[in-house]
Amino acid sequence: METDNIDTLVESIGQLVLMQNEDNDLKAAELYRAMFATAIFPKAFQEIAQKCYMEQMDAFAKLFEDPQFYERVMKEMAEAMYLRFRNGK
Repeated sequence: METDNIDTLVESIGQLVLMQNEDNDLKAAELYRAMFATAIFPKAFQEIAQKCYMEQMDAFAKLFEDPQFYERVMKEMAEAMYLRFRNGK
C-alpha cells in the first residue's frame, strides 16, 4: 500500500515539476547530481508538494504528517527528475 502511495505522489508531483520546468531554472543538465538533489530540487519539491496538498489534502496528508515518508518521496523524486532533466526529456 505504501508503494502505491509513493507512486501516486511521485507521478503527481513529477508532472507539476515538468510543467513548471518551462519557466524556472531547474537546469539539471548543467549541475552535479548532489547539488541538484540537495540545493535545487528541495525548494521546488516543497512548493509543488504544498500546492498539491492544498488541492488534494487527503491524498497528500501523509506526505506532511510523516517526515520520513516526505524525505523518501523527495529523494526518489530528485533522482527521477535529475535523470529526466539531464537526459533532456
